[in-house]
Amino acid sequence: VAGSWLARRAVRPLEAALGLQRRFVADASHELRTPLTLLSTRAQMLRRRLHSDADPTLRADVDGVVVDAERLAAILDDLLLAADPRTTVPDTRVDVAELAGEAVAAAAPAAQAERITISASATGWAVVLGSPAALRRALTALADNAIRHAATEVAVAVSVTAGSVLVEVTDDGPGIDEEMLPRIFERFASTDDSRGGGPRRYGLGLALVNEVVDRHGGRVSAANGAAGGASFRLELPRVPGAPG
Repeated sequence: VAGSWLARRAVRPLEAALGLQRRFVADASHELRTPLTLLSTRAQMLRRRLHSDADPTLRADVDGVVVDAERLAAILDDLLLAADPRTTVPDTRVDVAELAGEAVAAAAPAAQAERITISASATGWAVVLGSPAALRRALTALADNAIRHAATEVAVAVSVTAGSVLVEVTDDGPGIDEEMLPRIFERFASTDDSRGGGPRRYGLGLALVNEVVDRHGGRVSAANGAAGGASFRLELPRVPGAPG
């Protein structure tokens, strides 16, 4: 009896912290919904007002804003679902190769600003069951992390095995501190800046990636490359019966 009481007492602070985290996510997502809806509406109105002979670059930028607003709305919906312990991960069929291409396209401007080359490649029918918004968020976070630490190049490769979809994001940066590897997916594992050859910086991004992958029944790992740089590897359950 005493052991059971002590166990419940020890777990109670963790339950309170988890409840607080879920309330924060739900409240923040709810408060962001209205301004995001207004942003999306204004972007769509701006796109409709553009003349057909407008600068193609301008039209492409406006289209990008509309798409980004729609994706942010999907992310908010996914966060609200994740904050509710009664919900399960959606069973939508998701083409991971397509999501990887979208993540690379979204990260391209940031990569260009840092003079980094980013590319995506895919082989096989990389289809999983899950939330498109959550998986897109995870891939975007990995691409963003790689760009921040790369020297010249980032590569996102999607491949398949008999039962899994694999995503590997590699960069040619300084690599990961060996002491950091065991806790790299913990929240706020490090906040040091990585630019200028210093140690790599980690905060919430990789922890969120780990949570998303875990919700989808997969796993994520990190390692240093033999020739330098870092590699992050996602493994997700492949849709049963998918063609090879």
